[in-house]
This record gives sequence, C-alpha cells and structure tokens, in this order.
Amino acid sequence: MKILICGPFEPSQVFSELVEKKFPTGFGGVPVNLLVSELASMGHEVTIVGTSSNIEELWTFKSGNVHAILVPSRTRVRTLALTQFYKEIEFLVKVMSNIDFDVLHAHWTYEFAIAALKVDRNAVITAHDAPLTIFRWFRDPYRFMRLLMAIRVRILSRNMSCVSPYLSKKWKTEMFWRKEISVIPNICPFPPLEGSRHFSNSARIITIGDSTKRKNVKNLILAMREIRKTIPSATLDIFGYGLGEESDIALWSKENSIDAGLNWHGFAPRKEIQNTLDQSDLLIHPSLEEAQPMVPLEAMSRGIPIIGGLGAGGVPWTLNSAGALVNVRKPSEIAKKAIEVLTSPELSQRMSAKGLDLIRNKYSPRTVTQMYLNLYAQVIRSKKD
Repeated sequence: MKILICGPFEPSQVFSELVEKKFPTGFGGVPVNLLVSELASMGHEVTIVGTSSNIEELWTFKSGNVHAILVPSRTRVRTLALTQFYKEIEFLVKVMSNIDFDVLHAHWTYEFAIAALKVDRNAVITAHDAPLTIFRWFRDPYRFMRLLMAIRVRILSRNMSCVSPYLSKKWKTEMFWRKEISVIPNICPFPPLEGSRHFSNSARIITIGDSTKRKNVKNLILAMREIRKTIPSATLDIFGYGLGEESDIALWSKENSIDAGLNWHGFAPRKEIQNTLDQSDLLIHPSLEEAQPMVPLEAMSRGIPIIGGLGAGGVPWTLNSAGALVNVRKPSEIAKKAIEVLTSPELSQRMSAKGLDLIRNKYSPRTVTQMYLNLYAQVIRSKKD
C-alpha cells in the first residue's frame, strides 16, 4: 500500500538506524514517528510530509521505503495564529498534490488536517486532542485560532479516528461530530521490558509533565510532603518544560519549605527519561485532563506501577486495570495511594505485570498499526463504491 502521512515528525526518529547522519529538526510527533516506522517495517511504501522552523527551503530524504519531506514553517506564533498557517498549508498542499498514494492520513486537527483535506476529501484525520477543551484550559488567541481551524476540519472531514473513547466523546459533544469515529490508541514509544520487574525499597518516584495548571504538578509536590512523613527516603524526579531547578514551581517549593526529596530535571532527552524510569518504583501522573497520554505508556513498558487521575480524560482508559486512580486534585489522596503502592511489593508486582501485558497486547506498534491499516482499507473501499 502507498501511504501518505501528513503531520509533525522528527526525521532523526523516523530514520533512527542512521545514527551518523544529521537531520533537520522537526516538530516531534512521537505517535507519527512510530506509526511511519512500523508501516515501513511491514513493507508499505510511506511518504511522510511535515514542517520545520529550522529550514529555509524544501528538504527531502529517502531511505528504504520511507520518503520524508519537510516544508519550511514560520517561527512567530502570533503570525501563525493570525494567518491560520496559510503559507504552511499551501506549501503542504503543493507538495502532497504531486505524490501518488492509496490513502492519505493526517495527524492533529489543525494545519496538517486542513492541508490533507485540500488534497483528498477522503483523508483519514486523527484527533489527538479536544480543541474546545484545550481552549478552555488556556484561553489565549493562539488556541482560539486553533479552535477555528479545528472547526473547519470538522466541517470538511469524512473519516476520523481518535486516540481514546474519551476524545471520541469530546468530538461528538463539543464539535457536534455525527459520523462514526474509530478509536485507535497511541503506540507505546518504548519496547516492553523482557520478563518481570523486581522492586526494591528505594521509594523513587518519577513524574513527567510541564508547569501548566493542567499538569497539576503542585498538588503532587504537596503530596510528597505527606509521603515523606511515612517514607522519609522517598524522592521525586520531576521532568518537563518549565520544571527545572530555577523554575517558578521549584522556587515556590523552596519558599514554602516543601522541596525535600525533589529532583528537578526540566526538559530532558528521551534516553535520560528512560534511564530514570528504569530506576524508579512508581510513576505519579497528576494531570487533570489528557486525551491519551504517552507518559503512562512509557512507564508501563518499563514495568512501573502508575497512579493517575480519576476522571482525568483518557487517563483511566489508558491505564485500564494496570494503574491506581485517585482524585489528583487532593494531595492527601495521591499520598495515601502512593504509600500503599510503595510499601507493598506484591501490589507493585501485580500492577507492573498488568501494565506490561497491556503494552504487549494493546499498545504495541504492530497492534496499533494494524488497526490503522484496517481503517485505511475501509476508506479505500468506500472511495471505490
């Protein structure tokens, strides 16, 4: 099958086997990178088209059965918002109009989806967030313009998938989507741990998020104060944008004398995060709302027990029976469950085993990619009818 994918991607991750080659920087897109790699490994011919703010002209590269293309993107957020990415969209359309494909698949319901729908009204559009919910969280002009773009996509789209039942429901209630929506989860970015995980008494906790209220890191820090009253040796490794040693949240914790046991890492390479995960005993994911978070998938792949938010969007569905759910708005509830998990090797072992089973059977690259292939085949059949 000839598959054209439009979305954010990172060339160095798509062509990860070419460690000596230097690639321009893209816009991340971990789910897209993983899907492209797996489609290629299954023998499909894949063209991936995305954008980069680090190039000034069209960039292309081909290796094996993957052809990667990046078009330049402007850097000023204000300009992008006010113009609704029109230059980037037109460049994407121009490039994709000259590519032969059986199916076109766009990720995120913004510039990439608009460009894809200009090329093919039957394009598959995968939603990774709920635009109206995101706007309610941040309420800034940029998110408002993104919401308008998503409304445009909603009007034009015929084939849509979402990464969780929660997100599917959001699109039906907030965006008034009336057609069928396929639910296809994200691929786990790390390979599953071989065998089973063994737990020590180190009480090392990890969290990966950012400094926004939506990620709710402050309540986790307040919970750590309670955790350390019972387990004085407990530590918390904190990763993410705006979470470095000199960040506002770090300074707040010091000013309030609740910084004991906290290790601030800020943004870090994925390898460093994976290494820390491998040395951790518990992931606490205090986020208040997410469509289908990647962080718990990463933790489950390493056999780490997880505490997530009850009612935090797609978090409960992602964790299934592999994680413990609490009201993450209440530090006392986070602390109580964390102490229970950290002091019970048997409970940790059960949660670990369930998480690894989910990764191997529900979130593996082959399982998720086959779900997309089934959707592609359905779309191709409908185009012929």
